[in-house]
Amino acid sequence: MRKWVLSGMAVIGVAMILVVVLRAPVVSPEKPSDANSMEERQAAPASVPVIAETTVELPAPEPATELPNASHVGMLRGQVIQPDGHPAAGAEVRYTWKRSVRQAPLEDSDAELSAPGTGPAWTDEAGHFEIGALPRGELYISADHETGHVTTRRQVTADHPLHEITLVLQGGMSLGGKVVGRDGKGIGGAKIMRLARNGRGIWGYKSEGGAVLSDDTGTFQLRSLEPGEWTLHASAAGYGSVITAPLPTGIDNARIVLSEGAALPCQVVRQADGSPVAGIAVTLAYKAEDLTPARLISDGEGLATFTAVGAGRYVLDIEDPHYALAGPPIELTIDPSRKPDRVTLHVMEGGEIRGHLLDGATGAGIPDRVIRAWEQTRDHSYASSATNEDGAYVLSGLPQGTYTVSPPNRVPGYPQDPPIRQRETVALAAGQVSEGVDFTLTAGATLAGIVLDDAGNPVEGATVRSNAVEGRQNLAEFYTQADGRFYFGDYSEGEAIHLVAETPASRSGLVGPFVVGAPGSDDITLSLALDCSGVIAGRVVNRSGEPFSCKVMALATEESLQFPVMWPVGETDGGGYFVLPNVCAGTYTIELVPRSNARQQARTVAVSPGESVLGLSLVYDQGELLELSGVVEDTEGNRIAGAHVRAGLDSGQGISPPAMTTAGEGGEFLFEELPAGTYSVSANAAGYARSEDAKVAAGETGVVVVMIGAPQVSGTVTGADGAPLGAFILTIQVSEGIPRNPIVHHIADAGGHFSVDLPGQGKWTLRVEAEGHLPAEVDLGRVYDEMEIADIEIALQQAP
Repeated sequence: MRKWVLSGMAVIGVAMILVVVLRAPVVSPEKPSDANSMEERQAAPASVPVIAETTVELPAPEPATELPNASHVGMLRGQVIQPDGHPAAGAEVRYTWKRSVRQAPLEDSDAELSAPGTGPAWTDEAGHFEIGALPRGELYISADHETGHVTTRRQVTADHPLHEITLVLQGGMSLGGKVVGRDGKGIGGAKIMRLARNGRGIWGYKSEGGAVLSDDTGTFQLRSLEPGEWTLHASAAGYGSVITAPLPTGIDNARIVLSEGAALPCQVVRQADGSPVAGIAVTLAYKAEDLTPARLISDGEGLATFTAVGAGRYVLDIEDPHYALAGPPIELTIDPSRKPDRVTLHVMEGGEIRGHLLDGATGAGIPDRVIRAWEQTRDHSYASSATNEDGAYVLSGLPQGTYTVSPPNRVPGYPQDPPIRQRETVALAAGQVSEGVDFTLTAGATLAGIVLDDAGNPVEGATVRSNAVEGRQNLAEFYTQADGRFYFGDYSEGEAIHLVAETPASRSGLVGPFVVGAPGSDDITLSLALDCSGVIAGRVVNRSGEPFSCKVMALATEESLQFPVMWPVGETDGGGYFVLPNVCAGTYTIELVPRSNARQQARTVAVSPGESVLGLSLVYDQGELLELSGVVEDTEGNRIAGAHVRAGLDSGQGISPPAMTTAGEGGEFLFEELPAGTYSVSANAAGYARSEDAKVAAGETGVVVVMIGAPQVSGTVTGADGAPLGAFILTIQVSEGIPRNPIVHHIADAGGHFSVDLPGQGKWTLRVEAEGHLPAEVDLGRVYDEMEIADIEIALQQAP
């Protein structure tokens, strides 16, 4: 073993040994699901979403007339527009409410997770509507009309209580049928939602957007679908749920059969003595499907029994403020024809991460801001905590693992430079408490003013956007209150900032630049002088005249309308129709952007104040569409499951927005419907520094994308007494070259061990700090991909 004994800030060059690192396949962590927040622990009916032919119990929403403990702070108003661009008179507008599980509740901690809204509202002859007394939280807003349906999501907070929106109805095909039990009788109140079209999953919010309920006879109808084959998820209280085989649009006789599944008994016991533990939230989730897991609370005997669980692969875990599983989540396979054995979940006191969010100038705590942590190897493992009045937070009940901890991306009054959120990595042993994971923000100078309408009155609910003229691109936004005032503290004194204010129907245009902290920078007036009530609408088809699915963008030619890149944008519906609302007077170039394809310019349109330019007919020439497939491997030929793969079309003038997919369990990937051309195919996955991009033509099979392992460094840290230090902070920073954000690891290991990935090739320095000791640094020199630097021993000296 080579040993480095460092005194104070001594810097010693490290001789490095090049080692080929053998890696097992790595599954890249997914973004945390909305449904897996730690603060969501409360009793709920057994509700298990199931894959393929599985059957499980997912209760339909229960009617409610009020939103328990919800603070009514907001208002919703706007307009509903038909797929052809005309106002939709008599449209029904509703909302359902869900307290956001993406952030810790600062109030209303006992609120229900979801409840119906108080509606409906109907639009007038001009398509306008208004709904008052919105609850704080996450709202799913839907509009129905004979011409189409639409669902969108809004977050109502004290900072952003007023929402003025335009809802564009989506037309298209329908798919209908009946949900029945094994006895053939219809099941009323069954919930049907869309999971995938032509084998491609629907992005995000699967459990909310587009879901419908069957009527008393079990009959349902999904409208506004793109043509193709749709995979559906159906569930009902008292029945197991099912994921259907692909069903084609245009039918009204689909038959979905729900039946009983298996009962899965689980018991929660303490690892130390085997005694039962009551009050633990046990979760049962799909292994391979991103659907809301079932949750049950263990009773006095530690028991939680999931009923009507269908065939499939599942993962059992717990969510609790104090306890964590003693091992990894339990994976199991259910066959309803065989009675499952009882599963025992051994739990122990969970670990904790503690720290503060502080003002850098005063040292005072910053309250009511949410700190989040993600466990890097567990899919969807997520925890959050709001800071108290002293800026302190505690993330508790954490299982052993490595966590990425970060404060909010934006905290009003505190600029972040560079404009990316701070992150720290904490290696947490079982039951370990890691303290001192602090974040410090520095307050910025003032940039403030008022938004007025064309009559000189303050405007409530206007959005004010800001952006730096040079350097960092730090787009921020503020929502005015009743007095029309806005305030930015997200910039440093002396920065030059552009501003724009807007409502759905009006805009100030590009204003500035203003110098932050200069005289008058705290008394700016933005006037909503531009009329932005125009509409551009039409239809997109391919060369054969068939409806074409793509994004439609209107790019303004006037500079004042180009900031901050918030041009009118929309998507075609199932019939190829699109609507771009809230268009300011000006001249626009209409561009068509299919997913992963190079964009095409289609038309130039001039819009007068308040004008509706309707009935445009646009043709996209997509040419021949091809597949592209292959596998992702490491340098040793091992397949990498879960790698995120991108294929960008090389147009000769750069790579177009890429197509994206996720490699399967065998590392395989497939892109469909790509236009002819040369593509740059790359991948990324946890534990790997980069991939060797493959340049291939559409239509190729057997493409191999090779991922290069990240360099690693490992060793031990000892204190002044020679004993291993069980807690220390290890920081990786650039020793030469372009400055980068340091990567901070909070290590909690009884043996003082550390083993971390380096950010990639380059020259790096390790800095080690521990309470009561002088810090020390190790200069690693130049590091190359897949290099392993092992057996570093760092001895810290006692602080005076």
